[in-house]
Amino acid sequence: MILRRSTPAWAALAAVSLTAGHAQAAFTSPGWTRPADAGEAAAAWTTYEFWDAAPLLEGGAYTSTSVTNAPTTSVNPNGSGLAGDANDANSGSFLTSSGSIYSMSETDFIQPRAIIQSYDRGDAFATQFLIQISTFGNLLDPTSPDFLTVNGVDVTQLASFVYTELSRLEQSFSPPGGPTSTVYAVEHAWSFTLPGNADQYTIDLAWGVDSTSLGDWSIDTRVIPEPASLALLGGAMAAGVLRRPRGSRRLRRC
Repeated sequence: MILRRSTPAWAALAAVSLTAGHAQAAFTSPGWTRPADAGEAAAAWTTYEFWDAAPLLEGGAYTSTSVTNAPTTSVNPNGSGLAGDANDANSGSFLTSSGSIYSMSETDFIQPRAIIQSYDRGDAFATQFLIQISTFGNLLDPTSPDFLTVNGVDVTQLASFVYTELSRLEQSFSPPGGPTSTVYAVEHAWSFTLPGNADQYTIDLAWGVDSTSLGDWSIDTRVIPEPASLALLGGAMAAGVLRRPRGSRRLRRC
């Protein structure tokens, strides 16, 4: 389905629906304390980035379709993130009046990408993610293989992967001379734990549909000890308790 930019009915509906979807604010908090400043983030090895898809005159995050947009809010001592359409050279994407990134191409879809900085703690740690976006238009297939990749890893195949549809608003409209169509304002959330902790993460969404815009985007991360490392540490501690050095004294009951 192609929603024509030149159709007045579509333009009006897009403005109203995207604003309504933005006002829903169904985005959720992570399962840890979201940092209020860089000091808190560094102490807890957490990060938070948020791109607000508001109109440019209202301070919206997207000033370009390319992956050059700094977040509206960045709480990350390692550096600010970037987001946009990694396929804008082919998708013909543009900024809507309500501040989102949108393309009408039936063959070259937008490819939302975010690049965030992390702590580079290495393989002895793991990285928890909570990724949330708002969309408007056709429905995505948000749990399909390779829909969401991080540094090239298909996270939909991870045992920790969980997808949640936070909200959905359906609206029908009839453009002049065209059939009645249904469009959807949806807020999505993905959570998962990725082994290891790198210095940088590239997050890609394989849109796979035309006429669906990228709105707000929120990314929370937290670095934690790798569960396997914790198990090894626990085993080592237990072994240390069981093995007493020679000459150690035992307490006897009286």
